[in-house]
Amino acid sequence: MYCTDARTLPEATNKGRTNLDCMSRGGASGSSSGTGTEPIILPQYRPGIRKAKVLRYREKRKEWKFEKTIRHSSRKANAETRGRVRGRFARRT
Repeated sequence: MYCTDARTLPEATNKGRTNLDCMSRGGASGSSSGTGTEPIILPQYRPGIRKAKVLRYREKRKEWKFEKTIRHSSRKANAETRGRVRGRFARRT
């Protein structure tokens, strides 16, 4: 995927990409000889739209699950029967 300058493309062809997508590859124009002096341009939202986006993010964040879940019980049963040395699986000798 080639990096494009977000300021030169119309909104329809840009597909949501910003200059941040290009910064890790050597600048907004995609050249590797860039000095990194180009400013990073972030999308500007009207206050109501930004507030709605932040609220949606916070609501989704409440539903994140960080506890450990077992997806394959057969794998868990197999792992419990294997020998371990310092918590890692080891060969039986």
